[in-house]
Amino acid sequence: METMNNIRQKIRKAVQRKLLKKAVSFLVKKLLLLLAPLIPVLLILLLAIIFAVTLFAAFYGSMPQEQTLTGVKVNDQDQKIYTKAEKLVQEKNVEQTWLNGTHLAFWRTTTVQMSS
Repeated sequence: METMNNIRQKIRKAVQRKLLKKAVSFLVKKLLLLLAPLIPVLLILLLAIIFAVTLFAAFYGSMPQEQTLTGVKVNDQDQKIYTKAEKLVQEKNVEQTWLNGTHLAFWRTTTVQMSS
């Protein structure tokens, strides 16, 4: 047999659960009443977003691969040329970034100041 305290605790928990459910239900109803005028706008916005994402996915999913349009088969020589071109581009990027007039003048003044 259960003690009287256990029965009271079970009743208290059941009442608390019921009150919590009623409170949540009340708040949800009030929230829906407040948002009711906005629901059609939100649905239209959601449909527009879904349509846009689907359109972009379909567009980019249907694009052919690069070699499909050119008909060129990639070989070892192409990879060597690509690596050499990438290396030259990296070198030129560094030169153009740091060896043009303004950066070079700044570099000279800082090295002179630091060495003095």
